[in-house]
Amino acid sequence: MYDAATSGEAFNETDIPMMARPPHIRHCVDLLRQALMCRPDLTIEEKNDELGGVTGFGTAHQCYDWEELVSWTRKWQDWGRGEKAEHKKSSNEHASSHHHHSE
Repeated sequence: MYDAATSGEAFNETDIPMMARPPHIRHCVDLLRQALMCRPDLTIEEKNDELGGVTGFGTAHQCYDWEELVSWTRKWQDWGRGEKAEHKKSSNEHASSHHHHSE
């Protein structure tokens, strides 16, 4: 695409791979927009009086724990595809192994 754009070569949208077509790019840009609007970094940076503003550097930001998110995703990725049935089975076995108390 870069070669075609810089050489002036004409091409049709159907010549562009699906992942680089305008509808897909619009979708990706919209996901980035939503991420910036819905989960912005709200860290407050201290003003540098010499600059009359902030530099954006040197401030500690509180980030999401990426490894925790990956771990959680791996744990639950198969939920509903067989693991649910296995979980239900083990829950029933666990429940039946307890004796009941009369009041």
